Amino acid sequence: MAKLKQKGMKWLRLFHILTAGIWFGGVVCIGILAYICFFQLTEEEFLTIIPLVPALYQKIMPFAFLTIIQGFIYGFFTNWGFVKHKWVLYKWILTVFIALLTGLGSIRQIHAVIEKVGTAGFEGGFADGQLVLLFIFLQITLMAVMIALSVFKPRDGKNVL
Repeated sequence: MAKLKQKGMKWLRLFHILTAGIWFGGVVCIGILAYICFFQLTEEEFLTIIPLVPALYQKIMPFAFLTIIQGFIYGFFTNWGFVKHKWVLYKWILTVFIALLTGLGSIRQIHAVIEKVGTAGFEGGFADGQLVLLFIFLQITLMAVMIALSVFKPRDGKNVL
């Protein structure tokens, strides 16, 4: 299979950094907004603002998908491969967990909290936001680990974080 040349690798790296940065920054912003929703707002304000969180996820999802597509390009068209280096394999595993934390975790939980608030009222804080904030925190943490793996590229006991 044809491999990317040096100039192609530079462009791929540039776009990968940009899309991953937007994805990571977007999730951090979503986390801040969710925290504000659960700890600073009244019930009426909460019900107005919290639907923006899933809408914001929809805005950053294209960047997440582009980042994943770029991972496939790295795997197929560069010498990095998919399993040649353990750290690359770890990033793929973490990507699956992040996808689950996003779809089955925070987005699903936000909709559940909106339903709960509509029927039983808004308590705020961790009483309503515990799972949502946990899933977002885990997404941010796993993405930060992925960034660290990309920067340090640990190899068989060398360059360990």
